[in-house]
Amino acid sequence: RAAVSLVPSSLAGPLARAAASYGNALRQAGEEKTLSQLLTEKALLAAALPLVPLLPYSAAAGRFPPLSLVLLLALIGFALPDLALRRRVRQRRESLSLDLPDAIALLALALAAGHSLRQALTLAARDCPGPLGQELEGALTLARRERGVDERQALARVARESGAPQFARFAELLAPKERGRYLLAIPVWLIIFDGVA
Repeated sequence: RAAVSLVPSSLAGPLARAAASYGNALRQAGEEKTLSQLLTEKALLAAALPLVPLLPYSAAAGRFPPLSLVLLLALIGFALPDLALRRRVRQRRESLSLDLPDAIALLALALAAGHSLRQALTLAARDCPGPLGQELEGALTLARRERGVDERQALARVARESGAPQFARFAELLAPKERGRYLLAIPVWLIIFDGVA
């Protein structure tokens, strides 16, 4: 916010939206790096990419390369972290979608055995490796940390923030309290089809 306040008001809105977009992308990619770390990486690559090929060229040719080439390489360097971030977001979404049917089956079996939703989510988080297990654990942590937020609400929020549409759809299906019985009353394959397809 302090950085945004130093720029003209006409740019404050777009910069805030860009910062929020980067923050969402970092969250959806499962990245631990902060926005400032990402921007630092972008700036370093923008400076380094032109230097690596062009310094030997300048030394050999005895003259500086065209400014347009320097700017082009700087822009490519600045954009490379964005491309890598988008790839990680896509890979994580795919992983969430692939693991979701197994997690739904585990939740259904745990609830059918008489476990509470908290216990069922704990079991699923433990048995689902990778991003989905992390998201389920994140929902449990959110429910413990925030007063007035139960496991269903926490799961729905975490699923929305994950950017994975199938995961969000399933969490919305489960979110109303009466859906706990609904989850037990229908076959697991139907839950998977309705919540993931």
